[in-house]
Amino acid sequence: MRLVVRSTGSHILAAALLLGVALPAAAGAPKSPYDKYRNETYSNDGLMSEQEEMRIGAQVHQQVLQKYRIVQDPEIAGYIQVLGDRIARSSKRPNIRYQFYVIDDSTVNAFALPGGYVYVHTGLLKLARTEEELSAAIAHEVGHVVARHGLRNVKKAQRTALIFGILGAGASVATGGGAAGEAAQVASQVMASGVMTRNSRDFEREADYLGLYTMRDAGYQPLGMALMFQRLNEAGTSAKSSSGGGIFASHPNANERIKNTLGEIDSHLGGTPAANTTAKGSRPRRASGAAKPAPNVNAGALAGNSGGFDQMKAALGGLANRQYRNPNGQNYPGQNQPGQNDPYSQPAPNDRPVLTRKP
Repeated sequence: MRLVVRSTGSHILAAALLLGVALPAAAGAPKSPYDKYRNETYSNDGLMSEQEEMRIGAQVHQQVLQKYRIVQDPEIAGYIQVLGDRIARSSKRPNIRYQFYVIDDSTVNAFALPGGYVYVHTGLLKLARTEEELSAAIAHEVGHVVARHGLRNVKKAQRTALIFGILGAGASVATGGGAAGEAAQVASQVMASGVMTRNSRDFEREADYLGLYTMRDAGYQPLGMALMFQRLNEAGTSAKSSSGGGIFASHPNANERIKNTLGEIDSHLGGTPAANTTAKGSRPRRASGAAKPAPNVNAGALAGNSGGFDQMKAALGGLANRQYRNPNGQNYPGQNQPGQNDPYSQPAPNDRPVLTRKP
């Protein structure tokens, strides 16, 4: 179903009707929940240095590699890295190295770690129907990195001694203090506790707010965020939330998030989609002097998908029988040995070729 609207007011109203949410009345409407974030500035002040943040992120990332199956397919992993880089460059923290990974897991989820590590489950990739929708989810996770939510969660845990046996244990990961084995053990505890990704509702609203403007600045229509929330609502993902945190844990409900998004577009983004100024090779630019495309909300593409998105979606269908090994060259629990002709297995370090006799 395609809904085309020709004016700002009717655009937002029609979008709200289509997505099944009610916008507040104009008279006496409550303040936006995003108002508290408008003048925020972001830095590592009062947390830890950026170098320490990179170190703790890298340590916990190694635990992620041990726990999850990371997709190696270039049509999927390569596309997500390119898309993520484009989004991160438009964020309020563009000057660190972001690394984007795809986890082979049917759960609809995504999460981020300090230092620019962002993970997207294949379940979320399958759910997203357009590049706009997927960009919204990734921009939300980048928002967590920008706002240092993971670091703020660690600081709170240290202050209240919720997860660490002694105060300052988390700092040994960040600073590299103690033996390597000790740092790895603490990183494992951090990963298992989910402290870095178990964000408060305010943190999630802030990531929504930052993500909305980031995707706009990256050339995507902000309405894609409202549609992604609608997809999540339809999929009933709240019941599948990970106890360790992620894109759904402790989030405001989908209807609230849709309402917040549409209200922000109406009040602060002019009620219109972003100008189509995407990078060469992804989507065509609007010709000089040409009229802007009419805003629309539909179940298909808002502004057209890049070829990379379509290829990624096609490649997802071939993942079912592929095998992955962790960095130690071991199969993940529950997996069979890689098939003899399986070109997608990540080889164990220092694997030697095996000669086979011809029949």
